[in-house]
Amino acid sequence: MSADYEKLMITMGHPDPEQCGELAVALLGDLSDKSALDMGCGTGMVGDSLKKRGVHELIGIDASKGMIEHAEAKGVYDQVIHMYLGKPAIYPPKLRDRFDLITAAAILAEGHLGVELFDEMIHSLKRGGYAIFTTREMYLDKYGYRQAIDDLVRRGFWKKVKEQTFKKYHNIEAGTKIGRYETVDVMIYAYQ
Repeated sequence: MSADYEKLMITMGHPDPEQCGELAVALLGDLSDKSALDMGCGTGMVGDSLKKRGVHELIGIDASKGMIEHAEAKGVYDQVIHMYLGKPAIYPPKLRDRFDLITAAAILAEGHLGVELFDEMIHSLKRGGYAIFTTREMYLDKYGYRQAIDDLVRRGFWKKVKEQTFKKYHNIEAGTKIGRYETVDVMIYAYQ
């Protein structure tokens, strides 16, 4: 799967990586002195987007060794870590309070990660840093993401600074499905 993943996503229309890169620049401006953590980096599509925008330090994390091999081959990451996310109690100290920017594109999804990921985002961010992530609106309630996000806002850990919607898999003809894929609205959020 990892060998064809990126080609499949690009063919169907997967704007999440570019959306993350654009929003990072809109919020942080010049990235040349910023550190970023790409959670669920996969083949490195978000890494490509951030690197071409000049991010200074870029670390990727993914659970799939196959995906990591592709990400490392791109040469955009300073380090890629093989690690399962979603376990904040054992989240590595070397990743805590370290990053100006966290990205999490297409991993808050069916069969991927639960609400524990938000705690790891909070652990990773420097004070004043931004977490940028994408998910489908239908997943916000289905997987408890909305409640977890709102709880962190209520507890004063972060605040929402941006919310936008974009079309994912936009190259698939309207009303058509390719396997489980079809054109869908996706939300991109930024929290600080």
